[in-house]
Amino acid sequence: MNTKKLLLRYCDLIDLVVEFAWRIAAALLGLLMSALAVQIFRRTLFKAPIFGIEEGVTAAMVWFAALGAVVVTRQNGHAQVEFFLRFLPGQVKKAVNALAYLLGGMVSVLMVEGGLRLYRVQAKAVPQGGLPFGRVYYYALPMIVMGILLVLVCLSQILRIYVQDEKAREGGDMI
Repeated sequence: MNTKKLLLRYCDLIDLVVEFAWRIAAALLGLLMSALAVQIFRRTLFKAPIFGIEEGVTAAMVWFAALGAVVVTRQNGHAQVEFFLRFLPGQVKKAVNALAYLLGGMVSVLMVEGGLRLYRVQAKAVPQGGLPFGRVYYYALPMIVMGILLVLVCLSQILRIYVQDEKAREGGDMI
């Protein structure tokens, strides 16, 4: 198998991972909206809120945001860069687009490192707020997972820009 096909297979594999993340994010959004509606209903009508729902909604929202960032990055959804790219010639457009992903990947590495630090601090804390697990699983862990996935997606996008025989894409095209 030649190198180009191998690199594009990596990109296709990352697409599958991102599609799975998109499905999880969609399920989390449905879950958090439903839980929030139940909580508002019980609090308003019965003056009997369910203990722990707010923390559960917070956990779902943090994971939703982390996975959503990965999906939007794969969809090439950074509006400011896209607008700017429209005015550049082909090769410059590719270079600027790749630079944006390179910077995104570098920031994502820092996110993983920060998430690991936060994980070590929060791993010692006891669960609070009604959930059976500590905040480490919905503050530090999403940072780590998001950072790793963003590094992989940014690398995939850079490979697509230079390996595929097409211009730097404008706008999302995956989901």
